[in-house]
Amino acid sequence: MRPRAPTPAALAALALLAAGSAGAQVTVRARPVFSERCLARTQPSELIARVDHNTDEALRGTLAVDPLEGPRTYVRTRRAVALTVPAHGHATVRVSTAVPATSPDLVLRVLDDRGRELAREPLAFTEGADRVLVDATPGARLATHLNAESSPVVPGSPSLPAPSPEGELVACAAARSPDTGELVLPERPEGYRNVRLVLLDTASLTTLPLRARVALADYVLSGGALALLVDHRDDLRHPVAQAFLGQGLTPTQPRLAPSQPVIRYYRGYQAEPEPRPVTLANATAFRGGNLHTRDLSTLHPNQLPELLGSTAEYGQGKVHLLSWNPTRAPALEDPWSSRCLTRSAALSAPGAATRVLSEAPDTLPVPDAVRALLASRGPFRPGVGLGAAGALGALLVVVGALRLGARRPGAALAAALALATLGASLEARLAGSLRRREAVTRSVGMIDLTAGFSRGTVRRFTAYDGPGGELGTLSRGGRGLGLVLDPSAGTGVVSVVEAREEVRLVGARALPWVPLVVREEGLETLPGSVALLPEGSDIIVVNHLPVTLEEVVLSAPSLGARRLQRLRPGGRWTVSWAPTLPPELQSVFLGDASEALQPFGMQSSEALLVAPDADPGRRLQQAFRRAPDHGAWWRAALSLPTVPGRTFQWATQEPLLLARLARPLKPVRARGYRTGLDQTFLRVHGYGGSP
Repeated sequence: MRPRAPTPAALAALALLAAGSAGAQVTVRARPVFSERCLARTQPSELIARVDHNTDEALRGTLAVDPLEGPRTYVRTRRAVALTVPAHGHATVRVSTAVPATSPDLVLRVLDDRGRELAREPLAFTEGADRVLVDATPGARLATHLNAESSPVVPGSPSLPAPSPEGELVACAAARSPDTGELVLPERPEGYRNVRLVLLDTASLTTLPLRARVALADYVLSGGALALLVDHRDDLRHPVAQAFLGQGLTPTQPRLAPSQPVIRYYRGYQAEPEPRPVTLANATAFRGGNLHTRDLSTLHPNQLPELLGSTAEYGQGKVHLLSWNPTRAPALEDPWSSRCLTRSAALSAPGAATRVLSEAPDTLPVPDAVRALLASRGPFRPGVGLGAAGALGALLVVVGALRLGARRPGAALAAALALATLGASLEARLAGSLRRREAVTRSVGMIDLTAGFSRGTVRRFTAYDGPGGELGTLSRGGRGLGLVLDPSAGTGVVSVVEAREEVRLVGARALPWVPLVVREEGLETLPGSVALLPEGSDIIVVNHLPVTLEEVVLSAPSLGARRLQRLRPGGRWTVSWAPTLPPELQSVFLGDASEALQPFGMQSSEALLVAPDADPGRRLQQAFRRAPDHGAWWRAALSLPTVPGRTFQWATQEPLLLARLARPLKPVRARGYRTGLDQTFLRVHGYGGSP
């Protein structure tokens, strides 16, 4: 009997079976960098994904984290990373989410180079924490001990286990590779968004991979706290340790002396707990380098300042070099030891809150002052003159028709025909004017630096104003930078693709001649730094950047807020020689000290940015006597670091410099767009740098 040819339905079924079989040969699964209970509940996270590939050919494509649902009135962002998997092998990649990883609408997908889906896996994380202490020491004994305690980890006294205003602090153990024993830490600063303190030993620090080491340094520079334990004194001579602590460290052995009880206010007056004598019996502190003893001494007053160790401060970020080892007995069993670390973690939270990095990057709206500045097209208004001429012509024709209509029959009809002809001519001329108009980009941003450092956080808004349609691929260099589309720009999914050392934004669409705003956020390296050096009661500012600083304002508690017209490359400025800002502007940079942190032992209070009126930008423009549009620039600059729902904090116990760069260090360029406004402000805080 002759076999029957397969029907179309049977062929379709076979194709589906073959597709299902091929898809099953690629699998993907993801896990958090830390444990699931340490995921950020309200902020994006970094995940480690493993892709297994069981076919005979290598796989080249992308790994994407897709938001399947969400508000339809906003743009949704897909994060994707270029991926290469060998035949019958696997690849491990890091990927960041655009929204919290605990969201129920995220799915992990593997796409080939043609965009076909090969595998998918929903992300089903349900736990998380907003404030985390990471124990990255071998064995993570402190995290195990803290998690075994019945009471929550809070920054108060062991006798008061009630939650603090900062919330419960969760202790997490950092994982290590089972094959190599290598420590697994985030490779992106956003992996530390909910981390308040990292406990690390010097041996692990010096052996960290480059990307993890850079991310840890970026975490400190953007307001994080790192506590180091000294395994061997030789580790302190390693270049990596010297980069975090400085050079020329010398040991000292302070002794615990009897002290009077200290009374603190923490939801009622209480006595400060005392350490057991054996806990600090062999304490070894270090001096020199970038270290000082002001910070840790507040955790145990009435003792030698260096008893608990020393601290290197980089702006709002801190690196503590502890004098004792809280991960080993007898300190591990002493409640005072763990409370010192949890209190230090709680006190680092205000510094972390002042980061320029957004807590919810994909939903952060564009500040009104920034949007107003980016929407301004300057003196060029296509069609405005033609529109005015058309209105005048129409008025003349109408008046003529009314006057002639009573004298000659048909005059009104002739006037109507003349008006229609004039309107068509004006419309054609206006369309030609719009076609000839150049597409432009307008950008305004702020770079936040620690004095003496050339790397810091950046937030930049760029408006693309052109004929509309697909913008193509917007690319910016730098692995540490992220691109986010204005969430109110429309609907649909936009892809943020990371490939090698650049970030690309794909799929953005714009309306004709309506500015589409893209936010750039992350960490950026500059070709120089700005030094702020103390000289008695004065401050010296040195510009080591290859660009002039204009409209410079420096505020310090002892000097007030002073202004300087410009500071050229290599120039030095003695702050006390410059005039002060008008009294009504002093509170913009030097507000009233907040006492909210005093119950937690914070010695250096902070000030809130409180504008004396609704338009401090105009007052700053008048203070510098610049062009009228400088008021809009200042309004945008003062709103750049803010986060909706929270007042931005300016530190009052350290100098703060705010300036405008005379020219951009990294101009924004896009194919088919001419660069229009490109304005960058610089915010420098703390002491540091070379003369």
